[in-house]
Amino acid sequence: MDFMELKNLLAIPDDLTADDVMQEYDALEKERKRLTDVLVQQIDRLSGKISSINEEYEDKKRRMELLLMDYAERIKGRETKTMKKYRLPSGTLIIKKPRMSWKVDRRALLEFAQNYAPQYVKTTETMDVDWAELKSKAIVSEDRVEYPLDTGELVEITGASIEYTRKSLEVRSDGDESDTGADDSGDTSS
Repeated sequence: MDFMELKNLLAIPDDLTADDVMQEYDALEKERKRLTDVLVQQIDRLSGKISSINEEYEDKKRRMELLLMDYAERIKGRETKTMKKYRLPSGTLIIKKPRMSWKVDRRALLEFAQNYAPQYVKTTETMDVDWAELKSKAIVSEDRVEYPLDTGELVEITGASIEYTRKSLEVRSDGDESDTGADDSGDTSS
């Protein structure tokens, strides 16, 4: 059975036709994989060329930046506490001066403060929702998630929503180890 016959097929009438469709499905998947593999090889080859070009230009840029940095350090420019600027017709050279920045390990810092500077330890209360318990009381109606109050009134639970998955079909051919799934939208990602 070829693709044109499959295209005109409205329903599978028997096991023989179903097996023909399975074989055509398997052949289609193998051809897709073959073409994809060729394209991946081409992408890998081109990525290598792109990397070479980028490395070459980055090396040239680094060399130029070193030369410009050396020049900018030697000339008199407008200087502030954090940077030095020097304008040229093609642009502005800006040397940002080194600054101190903190890197903090909160756990180690807390341990230190508890032992040596307890006056700087802050105690805070954290709150969380018992979602498993709340979910068991929730009422789902179409696209709303609601909670019944003691008065019987239903209020929408903000921060929670429902997403429905689509019906899907999984096809496994005899020689294929991987799973192939398709949902009714035509999307084949599982």
